[in-house]
Amino acid sequence: MTPMTATRYVCPHCGVPRKTATICPECATRLVAEEKAKQVERERQKRTARARRAVSASSMGKLLEDASFDKWEHRPELAKLFTDCRAYAQEWPKRKAQGKGLVLAGLNGTGKSYLAACIKREVEAQGDVVVFVSAPDLGGRIRATWDREKGAPTEQEVFDAMVDADLLVLDDLGAEAPRPVTEEQLYRIIDGRYRNKRPMVVTANVSPQQFDARFGARIADRLAEVCDLLVLNAKSYRKILAERGM
Repeated sequence: MTPMTATRYVCPHCGVPRKTATICPECATRLVAEEKAKQVERERQKRTARARRAVSASSMGKLLEDASFDKWEHRPELAKLFTDCRAYAQEWPKRKAQGKGLVLAGLNGTGKSYLAACIKREVEAQGDVVVFVSAPDLGGRIRATWDREKGAPTEQEVFDAMVDADLLVLDDLGAEAPRPVTEEQLYRIIDGRYRNKRPMVVTANVSPQQFDARFGARIADRLAEVCDLLVLNAKSYRKILAERGM
């Protein structure tokens, strides 16, 4: 009588011998992790697409789109500000978990927008969704949804894009605009992010002492609670270039 030969099994993924026709625990763990990572990436891509559709026209311009901490022109009076902004970007996972943002306040031309764009670049490089929107353009973007063409984003989609992004950069808050965003519209965005513990980086052309009068107490209180304040006490870079004859 011919002796029976035991059936030999191997893991279909790594070839390691198994007693049963099953995947080995190590491969099972790896495959689950890979699938989870793929799901996270698919969701990130969907959120990015929604954000780009809702806030499609970038108001950053070429200079800000190419902004990088490595390209920053160092000035002694702004050294601490640069260090703090770069540290924020490097510590993004921690800041994101805390829901902690930044307010960069100071005169025009001191580099606030550029540093905010640098932070945006670094956060996006870490795989998160960032919406960068100019506050003077925000009112116009919202109003454009009221008489929209077929397929254009709705007002709710614009608000959702700014509330749902991992990071919202709200640039030039306090600057004059032909069709300014209302206090209620602005509060709706800031409060939505506050309630969902999502950070903001805000640049403002007014002093912190003017926040209440300019934006309203509710908005000023929200920003004070969830953002670290960095004040730029420096001369406008554009004036410096003008003085150099550049």
